[in-house]
Amino acid sequence: SVKALKMTTNKECNDDPEITKGDGFKKFIEELKIYEIIDIFVEEPLVKSNNVYTVNKLLKFNGICSYILRDVLGIVPKFLSVDEVRRIFCPEMTEYDAKKNKFTLKFKSRKIDPKTYIFEKISREYNNISWLINKNGNLKTENYDITDSIALAKASFKKFYEKEY
Repeated sequence: SVKALKMTTNKECNDDPEITKGDGFKKFIEELKIYEIIDIFVEEPLVKSNNVYTVNKLLKFNGICSYILRDVLGIVPKFLSVDEVRRIFCPEMTEYDAKKNKFTLKFKSRKIDPKTYIFEKISREYNNISWLINKNGNLKTENYDITDSIALAKASFKKFYEKEY
């Protein structure tokens, strides 16, 4: 079974929505103190996105969450960009670009949606996951957040703990 923490805000509340969501996140993190957590990985938002408003909200919320994680659990999270996660987790979707002297992602050139690709890859690897289903019997969109989190964890472990990477 998998779970997703869905953060919502009260429309009547005049407070900053990211700070209000931070309060909910802090309550969730307090419950994790019973576990022996040794590291935390956070996905950085794609700053080259066309929607500056969304990037700003995500950066603000990441900062709030990072502070809470350090304050409550005593762990400063490590960050990976979306592109870095995809390059590490999906090496089969990269190509070496000699001009740039680095590996680049090839999702766009192959007309493949990265979120769907990652969801399908995780589903194959973990075929025992009971995905979240909506009232119409379709997959909930939170499943993509869950698979992004799994990909982030696997890529982060590879980057920070496997010596050969």
